[in-house]
Amino acid sequence: MKKRSFLNKVGVFFGGIFATKASSYSFDYLLYPLAIHYLGLEWGFVVMLLLSFVLNYLFILLYNSTQRDIFGFEKLKELKDKTTKESKSFIARLVGMGYVMTFIALSFYDPFFAVLWFRKSTKFDKMTKSDWKILTISTIIGNLIWAPMVFGALKIFE
Repeated sequence: MKKRSFLNKVGVFFGGIFATKASSYSFDYLLYPLAIHYLGLEWGFVVMLLLSFVLNYLFILLYNSTQRDIFGFEKLKELKDKTTKESKSFIARLVGMGYVMTFIALSFYDPFFAVLWFRKSTKFDKMTKSDWKILTISTIIGNLIWAPMVFGALKIFE
């Protein structure tokens, strides 16, 4: 396997971050408020839940197809297993939050990242039954938090 240069790795990392941030920000701060405004909280929630599920699944397919650890999650998961309780590293603190809090935080931030963090494989495998559950629950949690926040913000500005 050809070894990639440091600059290539940095470029892929920042390219991946930019692509996901650009699409996520467009989705969260443009499309989501428009859907909630025009469809109301209930129907806006349903429509955006379905759209976000599809978008997150497409991100996972793209991530798996690149066969590259663009965000460093696979490496972090490997380190997580080696981290001791005495460690003060970022990974130790994240793991120290507990499974549920980490899951909720990642689900709110981006369900796509929750799937990457919590799936068992680090080999860019196809989606397993467990991965589908993580994606589904994480997307629901993220939308259950996000939709009322957007609705409340829109009401403030009305």
